[in-house]
This record gives sequence, C-alpha cells and structure tokens, in this order.
Amino acid sequence: MQTRLTLFLLLCCTVVCAQKIRVACIGNSITYGYTIEDRDHDSYPAQLQKLLGDEYRVENFGVCGATAQNAGDLPWTTTPEYKKAKDFQPQIAVFKLGTNDSKPQNWVSAERFINDVEQLINEFVNLRSNPKVVLCLPAKAYKEAWSIRDEIIRKHELKALKALAKKNNWPLIDLYKMTSGKAELFPDGIHPNEKGAKIIAEAVAKVVQKQDVKPGQNVASQLGYDSDSFVTKTGKTLTISFIKHGTLMLDVDGYTVHIDPVTMFGTDYSRLPKADLLLVTHEHGDHYDPAAIAAVMKDGTLFISNGRVAELSKKSEAMQIGQKITISSNFSITATAAYNNSPGKEQFHPKGRDVGFLIELDDLKVYVAGDTEDIPEMKQLNDIDVAFLPVNQPYTMTPQQCINAVEMFCPKIVYPYHYGQTDLSPVVSHFKGNDKVEVRIRQLQ
Repeated sequence: MQTRLTLFLLLCCTVVCAQKIRVACIGNSITYGYTIEDRDHDSYPAQLQKLLGDEYRVENFGVCGATAQNAGDLPWTTTPEYKKAKDFQPQIAVFKLGTNDSKPQNWVSAERFINDVEQLINEFVNLRSNPKVVLCLPAKAYKEAWSIRDEIIRKHELKALKALAKKNNWPLIDLYKMTSGKAELFPDGIHPNEKGAKIIAEAVAKVVQKQDVKPGQNVASQLGYDSDSFVTKTGKTLTISFIKHGTLMLDVDGYTVHIDPVTMFGTDYSRLPKADLLLVTHEHGDHYDPAAIAAVMKDGTLFISNGRVAELSKKSEAMQIGQKITISSNFSITATAAYNNSPGKEQFHPKGRDVGFLIELDDLKVYVAGDTEDIPEMKQLNDIDVAFLPVNQPYTMTPQQCINAVEMFCPKIVYPYHYGQTDLSPVVSHFKGNDKVEVRIRQLQ
C-alpha cells in the first residue's frame, strides 16, 4: 500500500468523517490535458475537481494516444493507468475514449469498436466498488492531425456509443455536439485549451452530481454493516467496517484488511472484497474459520497469524509477540501480547500463545487487542488513535478491566468489541465527558 495516511483528528475526534466520492476520469490525451500549459490545474479532470468540491476525489487516468480497442496501436488497457484506475476502486467512472480509434491503423468496424468499449466498461462495473458509469462521446476533431478522422467519429462512433449507452441505461454526455462550432477552443484541431476543457468539466460535473452515490458508501455498508470513516489530511480515507463480534474489515482507498473473519454469524464473504492482508489473532472458532479464510483469500493475499493458526492452516506467516513485519515503507504490523492473567482464567488464552495486532499506517495507529485482559503490556502502547478492546467476561475483560485498560494507554477512540451480552454502560458512563477518550459502541456483540 502506497498511500500516506495521517488521521484527521485535529479538531474533534468525536466526528465520524465521510469518505470522499471517488471519480475516475478514463480517457486519452484530451483527458490527460495534452497541450494545456498547466494540466495539473486546468485539464478537464482538474477543473472537474474544483467544480465538485471537497466531497469528491477526482483522479486523471488519461493516456496520450490511447485507444478503447484492444487491437489498437495503444490500447488503454495495456497502460499503467488501467491498473491504477482499477486499484482506485472508483464510485463513479467517466469514460471518454474513441478519438484515437478513428485512425486508419486502428479502425476496422463499429462492431469491434463498441464490443471493446463495452468490455472495458464492464470490467469497471464488476469492481467491488460497483461504480456508476458516465459515458462521453468524443469531442469534435477539427483537423485530420495524428491521422485522427472526424468522419469516422461522426458517422460510426457516435451512433455506436449512443446505442451502447441506451442499452445499458448509462448517462451519456454529447461532447461532440458541445464542442462543435468551437474551433477556436482547439488550437491544434484536436485538443481543447483550458476553456475547452472547462466546457467538458462543466458537462461532466452536472451528470456526476446527479449520480446516487453517498460519501462513505462502501461494499460493507451497502450490505448493512456499520462503518466509520476518517478523512485524512491528504484526502485519503480509512474505513472500518464492523462485521460482528471480533471480526473487522478495514479499507484504505481500496486496500482491504480482514481481521478474524468467520462464517458462524452468517457473513457472506462472497459479497465482500477479497483480502490484501488477512490477520488472525488465534485459533478459537469465533476467530479462526478455514471456510471464511478460503472465501477472503486471493492470489497475493498476505496472511499473518499466531503460531498455532499457522500450524493448522499451513498458509499463514506466524508472528511472535513483539515481532514487527513491514509491509511497505509506511505500513507495518506488530504482534502484541494477548492473554488471560486472572486466577482461574489463564486456560482460556494462555500467555504467549495468542496475539493482538498494532497496525501502523504512517502516523495512524490502530490497536486490535484480540482476546485478552487488561495486561501490563498495554502500558507500553503509545499514541494509539483507535483501539478495539474485548469485553466478554469470563473469557476476556470485565467492564472495569476495560476501563483499566483504556486508562493505561489513553487511546483517542475506543470500540468495545467481542462483547456478547455484556452490559457496556459502565464503560460508556466512566468516559462520558472525557475530552481525551471517546467510547463508540457498534454492533460487535
């Protein structure tokens, strides 16, 4: 994971901040902003960002010379932007391709062209973010520069794209009509200047704003799971979805972390994103479930657990308490101690066997305690932003033990979890009005 995360809790950590709506602008050199002197500020995607405002995050995936057709001289799907756009997991995908498909070396037939356009769009429709599609007709070409032929666009591409939009009920933006009669905005006959890009941005903004997409909306929340999202200084988001009991799912701009996934509570993992990172604290059935693990794993999933789960699964990388694994330069996992230390309870979670996890994403620290009591090792935790603490006597903590644990390391936000039928009101009451610690109750029985 290569995104920089710093938790935005500077003003008030009691606010659940909304995730920005991700908009992917997919296209060719017109999308890229070719010939525009300051494309980072004046390309159509950059101007679209200004028009949409802070609720949206717009990314430019334009590639100069790119074609929609897979047999073109530069298929967009063969460029790095293709993978970047899919990894972005857009909630709205704006497609503006076709100009370069009109070249003699690329054009064969409207049928081949439209089949490849539909195939490309459907690849995005099937992403786990399930994006809304916005389809743009190509802009008018005023010159046959770079072998681009307006006749092919006008006579063949426009009709095919209109039919495709109607067939799939996708919003269609007629950029060809909007840019006709405006040759002065296309200095080289093909690429719009800043004013021309503004026309495109304004047209796209009107359609994008009509799409029924809510900030913070993700796959888990669409399935009915509560989620809390935090907006970072750089506009990135961390979304934590509360699946049930000890099971969590974290999403960081499309990077998915599953923690202790199990099927015993009826979770249908076929409808949730696959895991980029899978963490399992220990081998009890409400934390370790081979069926759930098989459902969330994919090629390339990094699976980390305690030693016993590694022995049982033969798939995970075992971590020792205190061991730190660096995933990338700004992302690491440290195994923390998790055990019972009250007389008569030691057998539930013996010291040295199970683990919790400290997840560090740049300056953001998320502590998932696992099954544990208020053990002395918690005093070593520093600057924790978000903590998940189990409250399920006699197997984990009593409410008073949870209070003790919080007072040991003072996390900014505490989620009691794994709590079954435990009355959490003593925990909530104890920290009511505390300006340093906020207790949040979610459906984690």
